[in-house]
Amino acid sequence: MDAADPEHEAVVAVRPGGLRRQLVETLHVAFGAQLMSETTFANRLELVRSATIIDTAVVVGDLTTRAARSGMHPVAASTIQSMYGDLMSCPRRGERNDPVVLLALDWSGAQQELLIGRSPEADAMLSGPKVSRRHARLRFRDGGWFLEDLDSTNGTVVNGAFVTSSALHPGDRLVIGDHHLIVD
Repeated sequence: MDAADPEHEAVVAVRPGGLRRQLVETLHVAFGAQLMSETTFANRLELVRSATIIDTAVVVGDLTTRAARSGMHPVAASTIQSMYGDLMSCPRRGERNDPVVLLALDWSGAQQELLIGRSPEADAMLSGPKVSRRHARLRFRDGGWFLEDLDSTNGTVVNGAFVTSSALHPGDRLVIGDHHLIVD
C-alpha cells in the first residue's frame, strides 16, 4: 500500500459496533446535559440501533453547537466536543471533514444477507445516479461479512481498490456511487 496516498492508507482497526457504541454514549452524555428532549433522545437512539445507513451528522452533528449555546458546564461541553471529534476522526476518505456515514452491519449472524442499491427493495437504499438499482450484495458467513459487486455500472471500492468481491471488516471504507461509508 502506498502510505502517501490517503485512499490507500492502512485502515484503523475498529471493533464491530464500536462506532455505534460511541454514538450511543455521546447521546447519553448530551441527554444528561439536557441538550435534547427525551423524545429526541429516544428517536436518535432508535435510529442508531435500527438503521443500516447512519449519517453521524444527523445523529450528533448539532450537539457541539447546542453545547456551546447552552452555557452548560464547560466539562460537559468539552466531553461532548471530544466525543464528537473522536467520531469525526475515524477512518474515512482523504483529509476532508465530511460527515462519517456508517454501514451498520449485524455481526451476530442474525441477518444473513443485505442488498445495497438505489432500488426501493434494497435493504440499504442509497440515492444518486452512480448507484445501480442492485449495486452490491453482502452475505454473512463464517462469522464475517463478504461483499459482492453485482456488475454495477460504476463499481464498488473497498479501502481504495475496485473489487468484484471482498471480505469486510469493521473500519473498512466503501465507496458506492458518491457515497463513502465506514463499515461498523
